[in-house]
Amino acid sequence: MRIGLVEFLLILAIASLTVGPRVALFVDRWMRRANRANAMAARRRAEYAAQMAAERDAMLKRFRTASTVFGVGILLALVYALVFRPIDTPPQAYTCLLYTSPSPRDGLLSRMPSSA
Repeated sequence: MRIGLVEFLLILAIASLTVGPRVALFVDRWMRRANRANAMAARRRAEYAAQMAAERDAMLKRFRTASTVFGVGILLALVYALVFRPIDTPPQAYTCLLYTSPSPRDGLLSRMPSSA
């Protein structure tokens, strides 16, 4: 038995009338589920982006605070160096204690002043 084009189209029409609504409902449920999953994924992405933005802002605030403290420290060191320890101060004289005591090799010759 051969099926012609007209019979084939009739079979397709009957199948679409009987199975079509079920397929349409299945596709509709599947699309709703996919949209719901996409909405949840989009919500998670938005929450993650907001969390990352908050962490980035907190890190930038800490960096600004640290850089301000560092700048104030540098400024205080500069003020201390320029005001309390000027650059043109003469160096302090240090007394050298080398050769101040008599050496056993000197024997009679002592570097100590004599009392005579």
